[in-house]
Amino acid sequence: MTSIQDYFPNETSSDITDLIDKLALAASSSIYAQLHSPGDISIQDSKGRMIGVVDGVVRNDFPFASYDPEEKFIRIFFPDDDSYVYKVVGTDTGVYGIDIAITKGTKIISYQNRNIPLKPSEVHEYTLDKTAILNGEKGIMFKVDGDGDGIIEETAEYNATVQTIRLAERSRPLPVVSSPLPAPTPIVYPTIPFSTPSSTLLEINIATSTIPLVESSTMNFISSSGANTPPMSWWRKLASMLLPKFMYKLLAAK
Repeated sequence: MTSIQDYFPNETSSDITDLIDKLALAASSSIYAQLHSPGDISIQDSKGRMIGVVDGVVRNDFPFASYDPEEKFIRIFFPDDDSYVYKVVGTDTGVYGIDIAITKGTKIISYQNRNIPLKPSEVHEYTLDKTAILNGEKGIMFKVDGDGDGIIEETAEYNATVQTIRLAERSRPLPVVSSPLPAPTPIVYPTIPFSTPSSTLLEINIATSTIPLVESSTMNFISSSGANTPPMSWWRKLASMLLPKFMYKLLAAK
């Protein structure tokens, strides 16, 4: 199996360990949202920063975030502890589905809804109150602006799901130990072959771009066309998007 050192031949084991730490940190602090047609999706924070499709144009004001226009999939890593508005704007007449998940440490707050009617220019807003949700209260505020004029005609409150996950625990790589021989024989330093840090839960496999960070945490997804897709690992999907885009940026930040 291809090892991570094959992709970073000039990096030491401590450098790669640092990269793994950063990837795990990013996976444990994130916001995820996906829209299943018809419409555009965006996220906005209290500072006015936005990501997604805003007024028909793709926008991204966040440093560690990305938007996939084909999947209508938004990811924000290392988000501020802020209030975010998840907005859906209708571009056609039909029904849509939405998935929202906020991961912070060992807690995942998730919300899913399906078959929501939508028409062109109609605006739906979702706001999640994390404190209320973690206290077992209804913490999702839903607002409807029927014609996009800024006037809210309908509101509702929904529940969210809270999951507790166990992050991977792994041992750091062993140091290289030298064993000098008595003089005058030249000192010989035996090398210890590098291997990916051992773990019962964490696995890095660059060839397939997967990083399962928890033992089990799956969600059912519906494609943008509305067709059901098989259950998949939420962390696997997250890692497959995170690894190619942020690996070099995270290494450079060390």
